[in-house]
Amino acid sequence: MKSLNRWGSVAAAALAALSLAACGSSDGGDSAQAETANVDIGKDVEAVVDTPKTMKEGVLTVCASFGNPPNAYYTTDHVETGSETDIARVLGPLMGLKTEFHETKFASLIPTLQATQCDVIMSSLYIKPEREEIVDFVPYMQSGQAVVVSQDNPKEIAGFDDSLCGTKIGYQVSTTAEEYVKKQKETCSEGGKGAIDTVKVEDGTMGMQQVQTGQIDAFVDTQSAAVYTVGKTNGQMQVVGKPFGLIDIGAAVKKDNSQLQDALSDAFDELVKSGQYEEILKQYDSADMALEEEE
Repeated sequence: MKSLNRWGSVAAAALAALSLAACGSSDGGDSAQAETANVDIGKDVEAVVDTPKTMKEGVLTVCASFGNPPNAYYTTDHVETGSETDIARVLGPLMGLKTEFHETKFASLIPTLQATQCDVIMSSLYIKPEREEIVDFVPYMQSGQAVVVSQDNPKEIAGFDDSLCGTKIGYQVSTTAEEYVKKQKETCSEGGKGAIDTVKVEDGTMGMQQVQTGQIDAFVDTQSAAVYTVGKTNGQMQVVGKPFGLIDIGAAVKKDNSQLQDALSDAFDELVKSGQYEEILKQYDSADMALEEEE
């Protein structure tokens, strides 16, 4: 796979996207729902990458957590949808495989892969050194973190900074957001600026709902989820401050499955060349999350 990097000035683009989403209009729909899912997106795709010999029964089983709009979530009819979901639906057929999904809680993604209950993880899994020790990655998107508060924001939270001291913050368990929140909690306590009360949730949708109902003061989630959800709340919530912790997202495979890793890498290159990669991300207002081939 050729080296990839972020489009343009990612920090500036991400901030612009967040600002636009926070100020934009909305249809008032439920952030965890979509009208339709693009389930046919991979059906007419011709296989252009050799099917890995390690694959069986012609199926690429993808582990994913479907509580993370717009990357991976369910429609009102409980059909898998989202930017990562659509990418996975195309990558399988490009390798001569049918894509199927195995719903898994985020905290159980890697153990489920290691137990051979799926072939690959495509679920906003950040590429980190500690994860690279136990799985191999194929990068396909990038993301960051953001802070979501209610529109009236009574605690006057300004972003991911000391304005969070003395507040109640939510985050999804076993995510990068949890690591950031714990560090900020220590900073506030050590500085005597007021303790942070934390709330763990199983998925981002639940956390966003708690912000809306006033159960928590803020929720830290991925940049894409924050932008998407705020745009669906008809002005009831907003993103505050700048995005932070920008990092690459990758498809994770077991260490002993280099054939699948190479095939996924080649398939992703083909996806980018075809133009479908850009189209998929734009459909979910996630163009700022794209990786681009270096010249």
